[in-house]
Amino acid sequence: KIAQYAKDHTMNFRLHTLAWHSQAAEWMFKDAQGQPLAATPENKQLVLDRLTTYIQTVARHFSAMDVTINAIDVVNEVIDPGQPDGMRKSEWYTLTGLDFIRTAFRVARQELPNTKLYINDYSTQDPVKRDFLFNLVTKLKGEGVPIDGVGHQTHISIGGPSIEQISDSIRKFGEAGFDNQITE
Repeated sequence: KIAQYAKDHTMNFRLHTLAWHSQAAEWMFKDAQGQPLAATPENKQLVLDRLTTYIQTVARHFSAMDVTINAIDVVNEVIDPGQPDGMRKSEWYTLTGLDFIRTAFRVARQELPNTKLYINDYSTQDPVKRDFLFNLVTKLKGEGVPIDGVGHQTHISIGGPSIEQISDSIRKFGEAGFDNQITE
């Protein structure tokens, strides 16, 4: 209904999100007997195949409605600054490493070639988290992964973070060639 409303009123339509640790379907990480998948090469491919099918299904659903998706948070909240490598130890990451991110962006670009593709996270103004995210997106972009920009959830209050912290983060990504969006 929201997509149709946006179409009917010539509004931009932005999707949130394709791959997120918090709202992934449990079956994506389970075997035929409903048991959690072990981290094996076979299960990695199974999860990536399921992710591919899921993204294709979502994209084709909106394409069939003739709805233009202007932007999409392809992956959401992948950074955990408390981890040595900066990556959230989600089921996505545990089973596939960075390949779920690579796959999600590549399939989204194939299915939605005219849509801006974003990686989205919160606390991007925190220098430690920002730098982990920056290193990730520049690495992946250098590999040819089609990341257009960074979504900054910007959960802020009157007490902080400072405008300077937010500006520094946006500037850092922008100077590296990434579009920035305030997503929440």
